[in-house]
Amino acid sequence: MANRRSAREYLAAVRAEVEQKTTLEQAARSGDPEAALNLGLLWARRKAHDKARAAYQRAIESGHPEWAPAAALNLAAMLTEAGDDAAARDAFERGASFGHQEYSPPAAYNLGVLREKSGDLAGAGAAYRVAADSGHPKWAPLAAAALGHILRRAGDLAGARAAYQHAAGSGQLPRPALVLNPLAVVCRQLGDLDGARAALRQAVDTDDPDLARPAASVLGDELRQQGDNDGARAAYERAVDHGRPGYPPTAAYNLGRILEEQGDVAGARSAYRLAVDAGDPRPAELAAWYLAPLLVKADDLDGAEQAYRLVADAGHSHRAPGAALKLGLLYQQRGRFLQARVAYQAAIASGHPELAPIAMMSLGTILADQGDLAGARAMFRQAVDSGPREHARRAARLLAELPADTPDRSD
Repeated sequence: MANRRSAREYLAAVRAEVEQKTTLEQAARSGDPEAALNLGLLWARRKAHDKARAAYQRAIESGHPEWAPAAALNLAAMLTEAGDDAAARDAFERGASFGHQEYSPPAAYNLGVLREKSGDLAGAGAAYRVAADSGHPKWAPLAAAALGHILRRAGDLAGARAAYQHAAGSGQLPRPALVLNPLAVVCRQLGDLDGARAALRQAVDTDDPDLARPAASVLGDELRQQGDNDGARAAYERAVDHGRPGYPPTAAYNLGRILEEQGDVAGARSAYRLAVDAGDPRPAELAAWYLAPLLVKADDLDGAEQAYRLVADAGHSHRAPGAALKLGLLYQQRGRFLQARVAYQAAIASGHPELAPIAMMSLGTILADQGDLAGARAMFRQAVDSGPREHARRAARLLAELPADTPDRSD
């Protein structure tokens, strides 16, 4: 029974659609633009694009103030979906030209999208400007944002700022941080630091899952440059958000620096660890460099070794030799002399003018303690010859304190 009823309902629906199509075709042929539009919609739903296009075109050519722009917009959307961008551009341009308050703004916006896609940036900007000036609650802000991007690429920073401000001020953007962050960049480029900070604060307040925390990190940088360390700390803390996944590692590093400067050593250690754990090479290496001495003070020598090793392996021209030297000192203090020698040799191999001579003297001391007086003497002499005056004097004293060579009495 249920199957027979379903079949009857289906047949009834088919008959109704056929009757509707017939009625629409008759009305469209008689010059009814609304019927031509609806016939186009019906054919489009059936994927009969050629028939839909003919019906839409009939409605467009009527010039009707309501149905012509609606048909142009629907035709353009169908052509875009079919991949015929050139024909879609023509249809969107026709739809935009009607000046209809509802249908023309999306037509102008999408015309801008297709022109931009084809590389016609000037034409895209003109189309976006038409949509932006329409005042449409949805399409005007989107078009203003797109226009801002176009103008920024063209080097018109003042125009880009005005467009971004238009878009952001509408309150209608689905993700305002997408506009507020570039607005901050443009304001900074124009020297408008107050405007940049205001845009960043607004971006942070959006709580955008992808963009608010990076904005907070940049806001922290801006505030720190202005000497507002408390404001910068609050911004970095907002960016890091207690280590919730997705935090910017540079914000964790900068937070650590401020906390250390303010005497919050435990907080600095935690922030530095977050920066290291994020795995981004540049902030991880910087954070490890500052984390290691704090771990030494906390008697976490294993953690300090790990941090210094990360820095040594990163290869920075100054910090890598310094980390190798510090590693050598830690190994030496812990009686791990073979590892200390390897670390000192790495610092020496760096050729750093200040640190390599210190590593030479440290390695020479180990060699002397282990009875290798010839090796110690070679290290101290190398330090005398290559080090700055202060290091050379110290190396000379160490050299003079070595016992004289024992004469060979084998005869």
